Amino acid sequence: MMRRLSRHIGGTVFNGIFMALVVFVGLDMVAEIIDEMGALQRNYHFADALVYVFTRAPSTIYEYLPNSALIGCIYGLGLLAGNSEVTVMRAAGISLLRLVYFVIKPVLLFIFLGVIIGEYFSPYLDQRADGTREYLRKGSEVQDSAEGLWIRESNEFMHFNAVFPGGVLYGVTRYQFGEGKTLEEASFSTRATYNSLDGTWTEENVSITRFNDNSTSTEKRITRQWTSDLSPEVLTLNILPPSSLPIKTLSNHIAFLQQQGADIAVYELAYWR
Repeated sequence: MMRRLSRHIGGTVFNGIFMALVVFVGLDMVAEIIDEMGALQRNYHFADALVYVFTRAPSTIYEYLPNSALIGCIYGLGLLAGNSEVTVMRAAGISLLRLVYFVIKPVLLFIFLGVIIGEYFSPYLDQRADGTREYLRKGSEVQDSAEGLWIRESNEFMHFNAVFPGGVLYGVTRYQFGEGKTLEEASFSTRATYNSLDGTWTEENVSITRFNDNSTSTEKRITRQWTSDLSPEVLTLNILPPSSLPIKTLSNHIAFLQQQGADIAVYELAYWR
């Protein structure tokens, strides 16, 4: 008897949450596809825009899970109450606490789903989707300083056309300044990969221009080792909004910012969401 009631109530609430989630996510994805129409280029077609939007779907699901759970619960309970099923259950001696337990069970399932998506799938897929989109739109040869990602490290400014998860960069431009804030070296490489064993980067197809007092010199290399404190995790922090970051990454970054005396409000808000 109780098992049948649990399945019935849980199924009604589950269906309500699922339908709300489908509506929210569907509308958001349609709006995002329309937005992407303005970004179409020679190498970034409609099919690529669809792949981009659908790759980011887990992030959209994660974003709308709380609202869907709330609306789904209200819809499910309203449906049961409208059919006088709640009244019959209460008259049959089912306690209010047990009814709440039956309702919460499917909600806990969606909460677990949200944790898995937000911690393991969404950050990776978001970064991969953004990286693929920017790579198709700008490639690795074109230096486009108006878009992409800018990073500063000490006296060096870096720009990346596209950033992929795991430490793969395309279109890497680096500007190195001296103590007098004068430009000493500018370089461009089509690709750079991160070596997790020694924490260095390997640049490929590197063009280097050095600025001396009265002259400039150029050099080309097939590969070049690049030592930097920049890591894939730091890139993820800079390229993804706080709401898309894993809980562990947010926690580590909040601790780091607290040590530096920096503002942590935005990251704390995303952490407690």
